[in-house]
Formats: sequence, C-alpha cells, structure tokens
Amino acid sequence: MKSVLNLEEAEIMRPDEHITIFTYFRMRCHVMQAAKTLVNKGYEPEVIDVRYLKPFDLHTIGNSIKKARSVLIVAECMRTGELLQV
Repeated sequence: MKSVLNLEEAEIMRPDEHITIFTYFRMRCHVMQAAKTLVNKGYEPEVIDVRYLKPFDLHTIGNSIKKARSVLIVAECMRTGELLQV
C-alpha cells in the first residue's frame, strides 16, 4: 500500500537536535550535499525541506527550533517568495 504525501507539511529529511538546516526548492540538493560533508566531519545536522511557504508548516518547524541548539536557513536570493520573508 502506498502512503500519501502531504505537501503542506515540511519534510524532515534528516533528524537531529544540535543544528537544524531549513531549506526549500532548488537549494535542497545543495543542503543535502553539505549535510553529508558535515556528517563526515562529525556533525549530525537535521535537514528540513519546508516545501511550501504558504501554508507554512509552523508545527513541524516550531518543534524543530525548540529542540535545536542552532538554526541555519539556506535559501535562494529571490525578489519574492523567499523563505526569509515568512
């Protein structure tokens, strides 16, 4: 049986509690490559793909921020529709 993907919820691609990296859209691939590099250096980053800015999944993202020691936001530099505008 196939599971249904809820696109309105952020996807936790890699769980951890030390640092959380938020990203979306085209930066996802770059962030996952960076996460592999961090793992090789002894770090365990949590990676969350926000997926959509509207509706914004405050529940998943809020829970991650509460447990993380540090938060990093990786986003493209666009005029509108930017993660940092949320």
